[in-house]
Amino acid sequence: RLLKKGKNLGARSDNDGLNTSVDVGSVAGNTETASVMTAHSNNNNQANDGDPWLEGIENPSLIRYLKSLQKQFLAVNAQLDDNEMELEALAGKHKTLEKTIATKTTQLEELDTKAHEESSEYVAEWQRKVEAAKAAYDRAKEDATGDGGVARLNAEIEECKKKIEEGKSHYVKISQESKEMSTKLEELQRHSELQQKADEAKKAIDQLTLDERAAEQEYKDYVASIRTDMGQMVAAYKTIERQRRETYNKIQDLKGNLRVYCRIKPLGPGEASECVSIVDDMTIRIKDLDTNQHQDHEFDLVIGPKATQEEIFEEARPLATSVLDGYNVCIFAYGQTGSGKTYTMEGPPSNRGINYRTVRELFNVAKERSADYQFHLSVSVMEIYNDKAFDLSSGRTPAKVRWAGDDAGVVVEPLAKKAVTSADDVQEALDKAYASRSIAGTNMNAHSSRSHCVLTVFVTARNLSTNTQIRGKLHLIDLAGSERVKQSGVEGDRLKEASHINISLTHLKTVIGALANKKGHVAYRNSTLTSLLQDSLGGNCKCLMFANISGETKNVPESVCTIKYAAEARKVEVGKVTANVSKAAK
Repeated sequence: RLLKKGKNLGARSDNDGLNTSVDVGSVAGNTETASVMTAHSNNNNQANDGDPWLEGIENPSLIRYLKSLQKQFLAVNAQLDDNEMELEALAGKHKTLEKTIATKTTQLEELDTKAHEESSEYVAEWQRKVEAAKAAYDRAKEDATGDGGVARLNAEIEECKKKIEEGKSHYVKISQESKEMSTKLEELQRHSELQQKADEAKKAIDQLTLDERAAEQEYKDYVASIRTDMGQMVAAYKTIERQRRETYNKIQDLKGNLRVYCRIKPLGPGEASECVSIVDDMTIRIKDLDTNQHQDHEFDLVIGPKATQEEIFEEARPLATSVLDGYNVCIFAYGQTGSGKTYTMEGPPSNRGINYRTVRELFNVAKERSADYQFHLSVSVMEIYNDKAFDLSSGRTPAKVRWAGDDAGVVVEPLAKKAVTSADDVQEALDKAYASRSIAGTNMNAHSSRSHCVLTVFVTARNLSTNTQIRGKLHLIDLAGSERVKQSGVEGDRLKEASHINISLTHLKTVIGALANKKGHVAYRNSTLTSLLQDSLGGNCKCLMFANISGETKNVPESVCTIKYAAEARKVEVGKVTANVSKAAK
C-alpha cells in the first residue's frame, strides 16, 4: 500500500512539472520488513495466545526482539503517514507559487514594452533638440563671418573678459568678505556662547542673590529675634538687678553702712592693663605680676571703664535725691591723682558728672512735688587747702569749721550761701568758684587738684498740708588726689601741698578705721577735712564713696592702696539714718 502511494505521488509530481522524488527503495524496504513481520505473525498466530504470529517460537529473547521490531514498525508507519500529509501540503504551495510566477512574468513583459516605447520617444525628442541646436549654431556662425561680425564678436569677447575679471575681483572680494563674515560669525558664535554662559552665570548669580537675600533676611529676622529676646532678657535682668539693688540699699539704710562704689578709669592711648579685671558687678580682681597670684575685693558696686556718666549718676540718684526728704547726704570721690575723681564729680561741659546731674534732678523732683511742698535750695562752694578752709563763693575767703552740737552739726563760718532756682544757677556758682580753686601740674597729672573741693546743697521745704518743715544737706566732695612724692616729682610749694593732702587723707583713713572698728573715740578734729565730715561719716547721714582707680599696670600699687582704703571704709556703720523733720514755725 505504501509503495503504491509513493508511486502515485511520484506520478503526480511528474505531471505537475515538479522535480520531486520519493525514496521508494526506502519505503519498499520498510514495506518488505513489514511483510516479513506480517508473515511471521501469520505463521505464529496459532502457537502464541497473546500474539498468534509468534506461535511456535520458543526462544524468549527472540520473542522480545520481534515485539520491539513490531513497535518500531508501527512508529515508522505513523511517521510515513505524517510525511505523506506534509508532501500534500507542499504540493498545494507549489501550485500557488506557479500561479504567482506566471502573474509576475506577465507584468514584467508589459513594463518592458512600455519602457521601450517611452525610451524611443525620449530619443526622438533629443534628436529634434540636437538638430535645432545645430541649426542655431550654423546661423550664428554665418552671422559671425559676415560684415562686422568678427569685430563684434571680438568686442563681445573683450567685454566678456572684462566681466570675467570683474567677476574674479568680485569673487575675491566676496571671498574675503565671506572669510571676514566667517570670522565674525565664529566670534559671534563664541560671543553667543559666552553670552549664553554669561546669561547662565547671571541667572545663577541672580538665584544666589535671591538665596543670599533670603538667607540675609532670615539671618536678620533671626538676629532681630535674638536681639528681642536679649532685650527682654536684659530688661528682665535690669529689673531684677534694680530690685536687688533697691533691696540691698534698703538693708544698707537699715544698717547705716557707708556705701562704696569702685570706678575704673578708661585706659588712654599707649596704656596697658594686665593686673586689674572685673569679676562681676560687685567684685574686682587684682593680679600680682611678681607672684602671678590674684586677690578679689568686693564693693557695693563695680563700675567698668565703659560706663557712661548717666549710668553712674543713675546708681547714685536715689541716695542723692533723698536730701529732699530731709536726710543729710555725703558723696565724695577718693583716689590717686589722675584717677578720674574730678571727671566723676564735675565732668567736662559736654559730659557733666555727679554734681550737675544731681542738682538738675533735685530741681526736677522739687517741681514734681510742688503741689505738696514748697522747696528752697541754696548752695555754697568751699575748698580745704593745706588743711585750711576757704569760701570760694566770694573770691577766696578764709573760713573756720567747728562742731556746733548734735542739733546744728558742723558749721562753717563765714560761708556764703547762694539761693538757686535751676541747675544752671548751680553750675554758674561752681564755675565762678573753680576759677579760685588751687590747681597745679605734676608728673602724675597736668591739672592736678591741690585742694579738697566741697559743693554743699542746702534744702529746706515746708509741707503745705501738714505744715511740717524738712531740712537736708548734701555734700558733693572732690577730694585731692593721694600721691607718692617720688612719683609726682613735686617740690617747693607743690611738695608742701602734697604733704598736707596726704596727711589729711591719712587722718580720714584713721577716722574711717575708728568708725569701722567702733572705737569709742574718733579723732575728727585732727584735720579740717575730718572735722567737716564729722556729721557725715559719724552722724545722721547717708554716705557714698567713689573709689576711683586706674587700671594701668604702672599704677597698680596706688590702686591697691585705694582699694584697701575703700574696703576699710565699707565697714563703717553710721547707724540708722533719720530725716530732719520738724514742725514749721507759724
